[in-house]
Order: sequence, then C-alpha cells, then structure tokens
Amino acid sequence: EKVGDYAKYLESYADYFANNGVPLYAISLQNEPDWTVDYDGCRWTGEQFRDFLKIYGPSLSKKAKIIMPESLSFNQAMSDPTLKDAEACKYASIVGGHLYGAQIKDYPLARQKGKELWMTELYETDQSLKGSMDFAKKIHDCLTVGNMSAYVYWWLNNTDVNSLIDRQNRPYHRAYIMGQFSKFIRYGYNRVDSTTN
Repeated sequence: EKVGDYAKYLESYADYFANNGVPLYAISLQNEPDWTVDYDGCRWTGEQFRDFLKIYGPSLSKKAKIIMPESLSFNQAMSDPTLKDAEACKYASIVGGHLYGAQIKDYPLARQKGKELWMTELYETDQSLKGSMDFAKKIHDCLTVGNMSAYVYWWLNNTDVNSLIDRQNRPYHRAYIMGQFSKFIRYGYNRVDSTTN
C-alpha cells in the first residue's frame, strides 16, 4: 500500500547522489525479492515488478537505469512478466540476478528485448587457490554461457573472507582474478566468436 512512497524514495535517493556530483548509473528496485529475510526486506512477485514499472518506471527511469529483479537464484520467472509486457519492458534496462543455487544459463528473452544481463551478488568464502580458480570460471561462464555483460563483485572489504582484501588491506587471490578481468576486458569491448575451451 506504500508503493508510491517507495517510488518517490528511490527517486529522491537518485537525486541526492546526482545533486552531490555522483549520479547513479543504475538503481535496483529490490534485493532478493524472492527470499524472506530477518532484516529489512520485501518480497515481490514478477507481476508486482511489472505493475510497478508500468506506473513508476516513466519517472524513475529518468533518474537512472533500472535493474530488476535481482532474484536470489537468477529466477527468470521474476522478470518474465516485465519482459513480456511492452509497456513495463521499456523501463527495465538491466536484468540482474544472484547465483545462490543457480545454474549459469543464457536468458534469450532478456537479450531479445535488448536488456543487459548482470550477475550482481554471490557470497563465497573459499579463498584457496582452487576456490579462486573456481571463482574465475564462474565469471567466465557468466560472460560466455550466460551472455552477461557484467559480473558485479559486491563486497570489497569486510570482516570475513568473502572480501577482495583482508583486514590489513592485502588482496586475496580473488582480487587478482577480478583485476585480470577488469584490466583486459574494458568498457566497449566486444566478445568474439570462439569455443569456451
């Protein structure tokens, strides 16, 4: 019943950053809308995303690109209603999702509608060399199997080993892997056709 207030809050949030010299590139409507949490959160359905975007998308999309649905396991059923609705689809720029329990796969409907695909969260604590190589393969698979255009690492420095750097600001192996992808795959680059082997 407060969805209109929420839309105004998102707009004011984007305005705050823009007015302070840091305009947002994109803003997510809800983190993990398909998971009931024990902290501040809100469950959404795919139909609620669709309806929200039809009403509030025109003004919010002028502030920043809109990311949705950021499902816990990249559940395409959470974004399908928006993508299949011509009006709502206009306002979603990025289909984002998390990889908890998800298999990395392509999303032809999103690509057909011209949407970017982003992996936006994965909590991993294995900082061993093998864990780090598994991490590199996940990034590679997101880019090649999932046809994603972004792999967003969500935690730079924390008190646990999910971070890219430790408490003394020393990089973990994972930071070097992110560095390799960041250094050699630059904005505006295009993927060429090749085998994934």
